[in-house]
Amino acid sequence: MTPSPGRIRAYAVAAYVERRHQYRTELEAIVRIASELDVSIARLALWVYSHLKTAN
Repeated sequence: MTPSPGRIRAYAVAAYVERRHQYRTELEAIVRIASELDVSIARLALWVYSHLKTAN
């Protein structure tokens, strides 16, 4: 069963928040996680930006 877009988004943001310190830059984290999840870099960056904006 394919996960819902909302579930993919939640996982992607959680993966970024958990693992961003493992990469040299935040952009590298976004590129790697996007490639793992097979989503566009722009889409993942938008999700992360939206999450960080609402978290503050």
